[in-house]
Amino acid sequence: MAPPYDIISPEMQEELYRKNEYNVVRLILGKIYPDDDEKNNRYTRAKEFFEKWLNEGDTRRIR
Repeated sequence: MAPPYDIISPEMQEELYRKNEYNVVRLILGKIYPDDDEKNNRYTRAKEFFEKWLNEGDTRRIR
């Protein structure tokens, strides 16, 4: 779980990343790196994280 992406500070983002490798912040507000480009960026990494989670069976429905 994570707060809405538009209120997540850089410090909170780091904390959420550090706490759990399956935190949704990796999908909704991925990190930006200086060497990001068209093929490797926050959006392509979000897709990779999501596909990895699906393949590992690590997604759970939240009611």
